[in-house]
Amino acid sequence: MLLVPAALRAQASDTTNPATEVRTAVGTARPIAAQTQHYTAAAARDWTLRLRTRMGQCYEVLGLAVGTSRVTADVNARNTRAADTVLISTSNERVARGAFCVTLPGNVYSVRVHADGATNWSLSVVPSSGPLNVGLPGTGTTAPAPDAGTATSLTVGGGRIADAGAPALPPAPVYPVGGTENDYVALQLRAFVSAHPGARAVNAVDRGVLQTNQSRELTLSLNGAQCVDVVAAGMPSVSDVDIEITDPGGNRVAQDAGHRGVESVRFCPSYTGRYRVAVRIFQGLGLTAVQAFSSR
Repeated sequence: MLLVPAALRAQASDTTNPATEVRTAVGTARPIAAQTQHYTAAAARDWTLRLRTRMGQCYEVLGLAVGTSRVTADVNARNTRAADTVLISTSNERVARGAFCVTLPGNVYSVRVHADGATNWSLSVVPSSGPLNVGLPGTGTTAPAPDAGTATSLTVGGGRIADAGAPALPPAPVYPVGGTENDYVALQLRAFVSAHPGARAVNAVDRGVLQTNQSRELTLSLNGAQCVDVVAAGMPSVSDVDIEITDPGGNRVAQDAGHRGVESVRFCPSYTGRYRVAVRIFQGLGLTAVQAFSSR
């Protein structure tokens, strides 16, 4: 006999069964992964569901948890978060939904369910069967649901990933090179693009005034099929600007080697994820602008 803590019984309604609710929401779709847990301990715990995915396919994550604990589901690919966190411990006891599209080959995707304490939860992952607006972390882009029999290429941030049985993602947002300003730093960014035909901005320009030993940081969502040039330009009063790129694990993967007021670093990530770009002024004071461009 399963003993459920009183706090858990008080939170869940008498008629709410997460497994039943999730099965109803899934309908006739065939899950690629499903799990139900009745967890009675007070300590936090994680569960991992390994996924057998298909390149270019979009999927839905459906989950429901009842109890007093906060329960979340994260989709990960090679230890990097691949979609927005889904809070499945909903106050209205309705099935929560999330979505993601597969941009990496191989079975490298998984769902991590985290509970802060006692809970009953159920979760299923199914191929999408209808239109989706899937948020790709940090890109500002969305992906439609796949359409069987249509071969095309997935693109994120202007970079081609692979031919797959799904429609192409919508075009990446168009970011003006250097922003809308026409000052010195904006002109330096435009000069770089003019010297590199085909380069395209993959993020909005980041601008700010820095002085010696001060830094600014921004995050770029990059995929493993896309090289980028990160360019930092300071006013003439800035004589030494430094660019450093770290991967999602916090490891430094690229750094410029110059001592100038305008620097650039070319970087080709080996896997998709969120990368941190730090720009530091080693000598000088003034406005600094940073922008990344796709490389071909």
